Amino acid sequence: MEIGLATAVVAPEALPAETKKLCARLAEGPALAYANTKMLLSRQLDMNLAGSLELDAMTQALLMNPADHREFLEAFKEKREPRWKGE
Repeated sequence: MEIGLATAVVAPEALPAETKKLCARLAEGPALAYANTKMLLSRQLDMNLAGSLELDAMTQALLMNPADHREFLEAFKEKREPRWKGE
């Protein structure tokens, strides 16, 4: 935790409940952004830095149009939790 490799440490008996909470949060999140992040992580293993940065920039530009991005901005402005649609 000190160097940022972990965001939480839980006791072994709390692990199942904390795992369910994390899974629920991920399942309710921005599915399109998560899918693209997963794709980027797997594709960039075999790319040089320049190609990786270009792919990141293109992906970010594409993700700025969907409904979930607009929902994120509105929720941020309104100081509320976003209601993701997976779009």
